[in-house]
Amino acid sequence: MAVIDRRQPCTRCARGDRGDKCVYEAVKKPRAGSQKNGSEKEEEDHGPDPFSVPKEKMVKYRKGKVRHGGRTHWALIAHEFQEMRQFMSADAVDTTGINKQLKSMKKFFPKKRLLNYPFCPSREPRYTSQEGIISTLPDRSTVQSLVDIYFETFEKTHALFHEATFKETLSLFWEHPESVESGWLASLFLMLALSHHASKHSSAETVTPATHGQIEAYLESGQAALHLTGFMLKPTLDSLRALCIVAIGKALDIITLDDSDTLYIFTGFIVRYAFLLGMHRDPKYATGMPPPEAQARRKIWTTILFLDLRISIEAGMPLLIRSTDYDTLPPQDTFGALVFESQSISNELTPTTFQHKLAQSIRIVADIIAVINSPSPDLKYEQVLNYDAKLRAVLRDFPTLNPNFAENTAAHLFQRSSLSIFIHRVLLALHQPYATDPQVWRDYQTSHYSVLQCSLAILGIQRLIFECSELSVPVMWLHELYRHDFMVAALYVCVALRRDQFSGGQGDGLSKEQAKQTAWDTLLGCREIWQRDCTLSVHHYKIYLGMCLITAAISSLEKGNEPLDAMKEVAGDVIAEVTDKLGASSHPSTGSSEAATSGSGSGPLDFMLFDGWSMDPTFFSTGIDPMTPDLHTSWGPAFLGGHGGATYNGWPGPPIK
Repeated sequence: MAVIDRRQPCTRCARGDRGDKCVYEAVKKPRAGSQKNGSEKEEEDHGPDPFSVPKEKMVKYRKGKVRHGGRTHWALIAHEFQEMRQFMSADAVDTTGINKQLKSMKKFFPKKRLLNYPFCPSREPRYTSQEGIISTLPDRSTVQSLVDIYFETFEKTHALFHEATFKETLSLFWEHPESVESGWLASLFLMLALSHHASKHSSAETVTPATHGQIEAYLESGQAALHLTGFMLKPTLDSLRALCIVAIGKALDIITLDDSDTLYIFTGFIVRYAFLLGMHRDPKYATGMPPPEAQARRKIWTTILFLDLRISIEAGMPLLIRSTDYDTLPPQDTFGALVFESQSISNELTPTTFQHKLAQSIRIVADIIAVINSPSPDLKYEQVLNYDAKLRAVLRDFPTLNPNFAENTAAHLFQRSSLSIFIHRVLLALHQPYATDPQVWRDYQTSHYSVLQCSLAILGIQRLIFECSELSVPVMWLHELYRHDFMVAALYVCVALRRDQFSGGQGDGLSKEQAKQTAWDTLLGCREIWQRDCTLSVHHYKIYLGMCLITAAISSLEKGNEPLDAMKEVAGDVIAEVTDKLGASSHPSTGSSEAATSGSGSGPLDFMLFDGWSMDPTFFSTGIDPMTPDLHTSWGPAFLGGHGGATYNGWPGPPIK
């Protein structure tokens, strides 16, 4: 008997030229106890498409504000935890007192500042001239040290400059300060802000009010220099670079301490700015353009694409740049004989390998996100599997980390981690509809295992970053930059625990209890990481609080107890812990009642109105490269089902050159 393809019109309608009006009746869901294997089930028709989402679930209206959240938004997964909503509800009398205490903890953290940065420069006289702005620079050795840190860290994942050229200009600047453009000066100050943040934020103990003050001083000078350029009237590459650094700073939470919506708005400005500069057209069409400028344009454009995609995914909003909107190629390795045609890149790590692989994945990801975050997402399962294969192939082609960690450079670690997190995060969004639908997830075993594999892979990278945090090269900035991705990965693990979906692998003899214990070890390890950093910022505090609340709720449900009582108890513990750490050194500018009650939403972790709530589990190492893209070899059912105790205490921290 032939299998009917319900994605095509039936024979009767096709013959009658009524294909556009053909509608099938809904097919009954398969029984949960069906014994057919996963591959057979995936070839069957499953009735209603799990990818379709009721539009009322994607749009929320409250207090005059409409919020849209596409499938990549974390709230779609967070809705699973109704106990959290009950705990945070303003109508819940049992939790009103504890919620007020949790919200009042804001008084211990710096108040939101620079809310409209970089569009509101200071009116102080020293910021009105380039000479006055230059006078705010620290000594030459400090500047040089921070510039070196920038090129060792942020430039490796968000390339904007040619290092030798920038440092040559910096040397000339010390001899002739008046020789540099204001846009270049703005980038210099913004570099100092990011590098100072990266060098100090290795742990909560190294961050003081003076740290925040110095970073804000650099940001203020950078903003003033940017406004001297008249950047709104005269777009330049220097100004565009400075704006991109501001976006990175916002993603790191050192500017405005706000949610992903703010960054989504600002990234939109950067994208339009780049379009006006013609960045979306490849330099080969600009006759006479010097090779160094062509190289710079390609490099900056690839970074802008990366920023736009990551922020659209985080905010659950439509893309600003589609794959058909540009033809700019990735940069080449040298300024010399610039090759304009597409090149095949070897498996050796070169200065532009990361940007080439990033650009290759971006075109695929752009097509995926354009559908997933649209008002009417529609992606058939064959397309899901096809996109999955393409993305895994890109990651597989990127040079892996050497098992002898001493042979790895910081650049390799940062770039491999960034590309792996990016691709696995997209794969999570791609498979989510089929893997988390409570009615059909058993019928899509490939998606089910893929979601668990991608979640654990992302958390494995988090653990790797954490183990490197004490090394000479700043590393924790990478943890800050991708904290939202870690949070989403953790939510998927929590959903699987709540639904009791961790089970022994097929034919490996592992028990369900061992599988669940592995997942629990992951979440408890996560809680320890966030406990260490819970006083870094108000967002870190909320991340740690959310981690504690959700693990308490799941644990209580597993034992058959009332989760609300367990959540109230752990919330009290968090309040006592943070008060003990910060109570004696409360930020002087935030002790007012205004600071204690500022912010949006009805509670400290409002799911629908606040984007700052997140959780970030770590991962117990199995000795397997967490960045491998191969689902069925390194992260197959046997691993996802548990290890039977065959775990290590942690990753060996790779020495960084």
